[in-house]
Amino acid sequence: MVVHHLPDQFGTAKPLVGFVVPKRNLPRAVDRNRIKRQLRALSAGRIQSFGSGSKTVVRALGKAKTASYAQLGMALDQALARAQAKGKK
Repeated sequence: MVVHHLPDQFGTAKPLVGFVVPKRNLPRAVDRNRIKRQLRALSAGRIQSFGSGSKTVVRALGKAKTASYAQLGMALDQALARAQAKGKK
C-alpha cells in the first residue's frame, strides 16, 4: 500500500481522502470495489489521524486482494505513518 499525504498549513477544511485500486493489479471489478469499500471504512475510523484540511491518496497494490481486513488496517496505519513522517521533513 502506498499513501501520498499533503498536510494543510491552515487546517481549516475537512480532510480529503481518495482511493486508487489499479485495474492492472486487480483485474476484476468485484475485487477492486471490495478493496475500496474496506479502505473507505478503515479510513473513516482513522480520519482524525489524517489532520484537518489534509489531502491523502491511498493506492492499493496487488497484495491487497488476499489481505484480511485487519491486515489492510495495519498496512494503512504503517503507510500513513511513513507518509506523514516524510511530509514533516
